[in-house]
Amino acid sequence: MKNLSVHIIIIFLFFANAVNGQSINKKKIDSILANLSKNNIPGVAVGIVQKEKLVYASGFGLADLNTKRKNTSATCFNICSVSKQFTAACIYLLEEQGKLKTSNHLSKYFKDLPAYADTITIDQLIHHQSGIKDFTTLLWLRDMEENGKTTDQQAYATLSRQSSLNFPAGDQESYTNSGYFFLSKIVSIVSGQDLSQFAKAHIFNPLKMANTGFSRSHLVQNKANGYLLEDNKYIQYNPKTSIIGHSNVYSAITDWDKWFNEMKNHRVLGDKVWKKILTPAINNDGNQIDYAGGVRITSFQDQKMISHGGDLPSYHSYMAFFPEKDLGIIIMSNNGTFSGYNILTSIYNNIYPGTKPILLQQETEKPIEKKVVKEFKLSVSTLPYAGSYLIEGSQNMVFDVLSKDSSLTVLQKWNQNDYPILPLNDSLFYIKGEEDITFEFRQPQNSHTQKMLITQQGKPSWAKRIEPEKEDINTLNQYCGNFYSPEIDAHYTILINNGSLNMKIGSSTQKITSSGNKDYYYLPETGMEFNFRRNESHQIDGLILNHVRVEKLLFLKE
Repeated sequence: MKNLSVHIIIIFLFFANAVNGQSINKKKIDSILANLSKNNIPGVAVGIVQKEKLVYASGFGLADLNTKRKNTSATCFNICSVSKQFTAACIYLLEEQGKLKTSNHLSKYFKDLPAYADTITIDQLIHHQSGIKDFTTLLWLRDMEENGKTTDQQAYATLSRQSSLNFPAGDQESYTNSGYFFLSKIVSIVSGQDLSQFAKAHIFNPLKMANTGFSRSHLVQNKANGYLLEDNKYIQYNPKTSIIGHSNVYSAITDWDKWFNEMKNHRVLGDKVWKKILTPAINNDGNQIDYAGGVRITSFQDQKMISHGGDLPSYHSYMAFFPEKDLGIIIMSNNGTFSGYNILTSIYNNIYPGTKPILLQQETEKPIEKKVVKEFKLSVSTLPYAGSYLIEGSQNMVFDVLSKDSSLTVLQKWNQNDYPILPLNDSLFYIKGEEDITFEFRQPQNSHTQKMLITQQGKPSWAKRIEPEKEDINTLNQYCGNFYSPEIDAHYTILINNGSLNMKIGSSTQKITSSGNKDYYYLPETGMEFNFRRNESHQIDGLILNHVRVEKLLFLKE
């Protein structure tokens, strides 16, 4: 499971200046993709649709390493979460047919779900506002099996056991595949057809997208096998799950002129369906989000962009349509090391030359001017700054500040990322290349500063010094034991190995890292954070696990 935990450092990407009327230089794009994807490794296929015509369609690298079959414009790839827009379209088509209302609650279709189903609408499932824990994460947390042969029945049973939501429905957007799993089941209940059949009959066949469709079996003609890079060797890694709705559409880039043109002209689905697909949702507090009907509506270099990305361990995809430019780009890859978004950026830069740094956030589209930072020589020791700092209001966001030879390094303990910080003055430091992120040390007391002010893009966060818990054998022993979660029907074991705490999940045993704050730990490579729960006698009676898509999952000590 990819580590999806939030990083404090904001990443800047460099996008192109938009210039109207650009033509596609096939040789240049061929060169970009050929340099990325060598002939003897898994690769990529790219399609570009301009003014309703497929003006570029090429494949690179291998679709099958054993047979040396090459990726071509006709090769089919798993497009991962880019599939979601087709699921949303099916729901909106059924609404236009009068067979459902997106204001209907989840409990209307699933009588045996917990009480949370009474609070969630179909509309909130579509827009990731449901608060339902992500079923793919829940199934992975059960045994850390990334690519199991999971079924609808297993997903439904796991979701049926959840006692709470991550947040009240409608309060916020938080990406969860569970919403689209339930949408696929609703399509089947309402239409009497499996989602794969309904989508084929009402979307793919009418649009003549002959090489596109949901697949539960993954037995797809002319398919690119997915590959992971492990120990400098590519390993075949094809999905095994039979669950669809959230993912598992297979498609060829030669079908995407039909879809982009439909997105523009609305000839098959109709204006009403497309208005719903392309309208972002609003949270309970009245604030609009950027997620619409299986696509995001954002700005890219002052251009409206309709887009969505998709990621599985061995497949990546990205689609983007720029209405003002009448330009669509689709990227599909069977190489787990590639990024669809980065490929999109490279192609766009080629079509519209010239770059400016743009902050990857919808709230601002203004170029950020890099500050010229003068080198400053410290006149004080950095030793008083060294230590552990906990973000106020958090229990597990701990920074270790390390001092060596009058220089400072910051370690983010929750994900083990570290980076040097450089002085602007005797108490104010910054990250090289990220001058708008600063660390200021304040409140000296007993030869150590007690507070650290972190400012990121003008937004302050205070962190207080803490004394890390000592991990002697007696302290560690109190955490050991077996823990069980009825919500995912899983047993975890905490044990001591070579003087460190380890967690055994299924057949995997991994070292867990202390945050330094009592009872709070991480599994850094997984994005898992958890705290041990104590009863009134201060004895540990459980642990509470958090992941970016699963919050407050309780394990009881056995």
